[in-house]
Amino acid sequence: MFKQPASLTTHITIFGNTNAGKSSFFNALLGQDRAIVSPLAGTTTDPVQKRFELIPYGPIIFTDTAGLDDTSTLGAKRVGKTTDIIAKTDFAIVLIDAIELVAKSYEITHSIEADLKASKTPYLKIVNKADLLTMQQKSFLEKQYPSTLLISSQNSDDMKKVQRSLISHLGEIQEKALVAHLFEPGSNIVLVVPVDSEAPKGRIILPQVQVIRDCLDHNVNAIVTNEINLSKVLKKGDVDLVITDSQAFHTVKELVGNTPLTSFSIVLARYKGDLKCFVGGCKKLSSLTEKSGVLVCESCSHNVGHEDIGEVKIPKLLKKRFGEGLTITHVKGHDFPTEKELRQYDLVIHCGGCMVNEKAMQHRLRLCAENRVAITNYGMYLAYESGILDRAVEIFRHELV
Repeated sequence: MFKQPASLTTHITIFGNTNAGKSSFFNALLGQDRAIVSPLAGTTTDPVQKRFELIPYGPIIFTDTAGLDDTSTLGAKRVGKTTDIIAKTDFAIVLIDAIELVAKSYEITHSIEADLKASKTPYLKIVNKADLLTMQQKSFLEKQYPSTLLISSQNSDDMKKVQRSLISHLGEIQEKALVAHLFEPGSNIVLVVPVDSEAPKGRIILPQVQVIRDCLDHNVNAIVTNEINLSKVLKKGDVDLVITDSQAFHTVKELVGNTPLTSFSIVLARYKGDLKCFVGGCKKLSSLTEKSGVLVCESCSHNVGHEDIGEVKIPKLLKKRFGEGLTITHVKGHDFPTEKELRQYDLVIHCGGCMVNEKAMQHRLRLCAENRVAITNYGMYLAYESGILDRAVEIFRHELV
């Protein structure tokens, strides 16, 4: 559970007004005191995260957030952080104070629910502090809001009811498959993994690990090699697909003949993003000029080496094609431009996104679409530069119609 990358773990976020009992609920759900609990409003300032094994569903990352109606000095910034989390939330819990609900109306959560619906984030509404209600008030709320759980975070049976409900809702969320499901069991997929100065010592990078596991899950043979030994491997038997590091496209395409070919970055682009959108983004390359602006976006943070793909190789290729005057900007980690900042770019070239979850990647795609900024990814761009973009996405052709 603790070794699984956050980008591959389901993110559940708890939203609600100040003192709706979010932190108490959070602690009760985890069975430990992770968040600070206080009768004072605005106790939770920054989001608090905790990993949890929700059996039988699997690993979860729960996030407790600041109150949506925080009126303290730093309230606006706190609420801003809270709403930003929606961009990477797979499933949300909207927690409502039972006393506040009785006194006011269900509209107290209208804003956050509207945001969740707009981002297509599934959510569960829970009314907390039911232990403070009279029997008449409980009966009223149960009739008024039949699809909403009425619980007390002080009641262990109620918290078990919450966990069962979460498991049921999460089971309805369909996971995407990577690539091995497209082939018959027993098929052979060759993975070309170059080992250069940027390769982490003693291990291989996450997209490569994911594809190997995907092959094992679908009873497909994963044969790992490098570009130097690729020809020897291809001579030994039938190969149904070659997946290479995108940076080796130029070399590998000359070695594989007519064998289907793609890259780890393209596989990830389809898994977390929108393949059709990324392919369409490559069309923007035909209209770029030396006066254009390109944003190169990397989802992880690391130091830059002389072979770095995002800050060295791709900028070098872009300027060779469009001229030294081309404006290239870089962002790393979880940073991404605001809508206003995004509009200054003609094209976004994104990494494979192995360090952000699917929800965060989809949010970035939506921002680009809404602001009419083309977006593609590293693998797509390098395939385009190598003249094999159509070939590199051929195995996913049914999704490009």
